[in-house]
Amino acid sequence: MFEPQQLFFFILATLLLNITPGQDTMYIIGRTLTQGKKAGIISVLGISAGVLCHTIFAALGLALLLRTQPVLYGFIKTVGALYLIYFGVRMIASARHLKQHPLELPRSSNRRLFVEGFLTNLLNPKVALFFITFLPQFIPAGTEGPLPFLLLGQLFILCSLPWCLTLVYLASSAAGFLKNSPHSQQVIHRISGLAFIGMGTAIALQG
Repeated sequence: MFEPQQLFFFILATLLLNITPGQDTMYIIGRTLTQGKKAGIISVLGISAGVLCHTIFAALGLALLLRTQPVLYGFIKTVGALYLIYFGVRMIASARHLKQHPLELPRSSNRRLFVEGFLTNLLNPKVALFFITFLPQFIPAGTEGPLPFLLLGQLFILCSLPWCLTLVYLASSAAGFLKNSPHSQQVIHRISGLAFIGMGTAIALQG
C-alpha cells in the first residue's frame, strides 16, 4: 500500500514535528516536573489517545467540518483555550498548597492524569486541521477508505512516543534536583501555570 520512500519521509516529518516545542511538549514537561515521572508517562499515554481520536476524525472526514464551519472551529478553540487557562490556574493554586504543606506534593489520580492529557490534545482544533492536511500528503494516489489514515496515525503515535518519553526522563531528572526544595517546587508550579494560561490566552486571541 505504501512505498518505502513515502514511509521514510513520513517518519522524518513526524520526528521533526515532535521536536518542535508545542502545547503537548509543555504539558508533558509541566506534569513531570510537578508530579513526577509516572505522571508524565500517563500524560503521554493520554495525549497519544487524543492523537488517535484526531486520526479517526481525519479518517472519517469529520475534521473537514472544522475547516468549513468557522462557528464550530471557534467554539472548540474557545473551549480548548479555557481548559488550558483553567489548568494553569490550578497549577498556580497547587503552589499555594505546597507553601502550606511543603513536604506534601499534591497528586492526581492516574485516571485524572490520563483524561487531562487526552483533553489537552483533543480540545486543540489545530491538531485536527493538521491531521486532515498532513496525513493525505503521504497516502498513495487512488487509495480510498479510512484504513490508510488509521495506519499513518498509528505510525505517528509510535514515532512520537520515544521523543515524549525522553522529555519525561529529562524533566524527571531535573525534578530530582529540586524535590527537596519546596520553594523550587512552588516556582515550577507557578511558571508552568503561567505558561498554560499564556498559551490558552494566545489561542483564544488568535483569529
